[in-house]
Amino acid sequence: MRPTTFFLAALTAISTTVATVDISNLRQELQNCMTGNHHVGFPYLDPFHWEDCSYKDFCKSHGKMRSWWKNSVFPCVCRNNRFSEVDNVVVWNNWKDWMDATCNNHDIGSASSRTKMC
Repeated sequence: MRPTTFFLAALTAISTTVATVDISNLRQELQNCMTGNHHVGFPYLDPFHWEDCSYKDFCKSHGKMRSWWKNSVFPCVCRNNRFSEVDNVVVWNNWKDWMDATCNNHDIGSASSRTKMC
C-alpha cells in the first residue's frame, strides 16, 4: 500500500470513529435528557458514554443503546415534562424521524411499536 493511500485510509477511519452524533435537530426535551445522562438502567453497565459512540454503534437497536433509550432517556423525558396527547405523539415522532435520518433510514424509530413518548 502506498504511504498516501495508507494515510488517507487511517484518516478516514479516525474521523468516522471520533464523529459525535449531532442532536441539534432533536426537541429540547430529548436533548436535556441525553446531555450528561450516562445511565443505562443497569448498574453493571454504567456509566455509558453515548457521546463516545460512533454513528455505527449509536445506531444499534439492541444492547446498551436500546437500554439507554428505554430505561433512561425516555423515562427522563416523561418525568420532566407534562405532555398533552398531541405533544406526546409529536415528541415521539420527532425522535423516530431523527433516529431514522441519523441512522441512514435503517428504520430503527419506525420499527418500534410505540406511538407516543409516555
